[in-house]
Amino acid sequence: MFPKAASADLLTFTGTGLNAGLSAKAEFSLINSTTLKIVLTNTSTSLPSRLAGDAASNALLTTLAFKLPNNLNVLSGSAEVTAGSTLYGASGNISKEWGWGKSSSGLCCELVDPYTQFNDWVSTKQPGTTQFKSGSLDGTSGISGPDFGLAPTNYVSGGQEYIKSSATFTLALSGPVPDLSFLNNGAVVEFGSDAAFLTSNNFNPPPPSGAPEPGAIALLGMGIAGLYRHRRRRA
Repeated sequence: MFPKAASADLLTFTGTGLNAGLSAKAEFSLINSTTLKIVLTNTSTSLPSRLAGDAASNALLTTLAFKLPNNLNVLSGSAEVTAGSTLYGASGNISKEWGWGKSSSGLCCELVDPYTQFNDWVSTKQPGTTQFKSGSLDGTSGISGPDFGLAPTNYVSGGQEYIKSSATFTLALSGPVPDLSFLNNGAVVEFGSDAAFLTSNNFNPPPPSGAPEPGAIALLGMGIAGLYRHRRRRA
């Protein structure tokens, strides 16, 4: 069991196997009960060789997906380059190139999230993403990710606009959130355009539909053992 989250929580994402070298972190905090702040950072150290064909795009962190409690929604928000990070290839308010979304079927993460429990997100990609602020920094209508994604510190540009290495999102929610315990279920990040997905290191997927919870299995075992002892005493 993971401890109950308090007013601030840090999720980390570490690629292994085919995704080794990719990593990220997301720090969540509550400014107040209806305002969520997220600092998302690309901490990757290298790009997996399988993604080298479009390295400049695939190295960019483009989406963070999570699940708000109690069917809450994001009403509005903003994005800004985190202090100490830098926007390259453009200038202006990155709220025009990032946005939020919600979907009952999930956005991008079916391969790592078959239960589609991470159906709230911030992203620099479409479809289904609403810009934080209308307009454009690159002359392209709407959001145009992977452009304006988050790059690692060792990133080599292929001509895209990008942020090295962190962005901060402030989200206005449709109702109050008492704490950040909803993060105990974990989250997912996406690199490039469906290039790679990482679940957070605290990801704890639910059991398949129809499968008993571990606690229910334990209680069943205790019941069988008790019945066996009862029958032995009667014998």
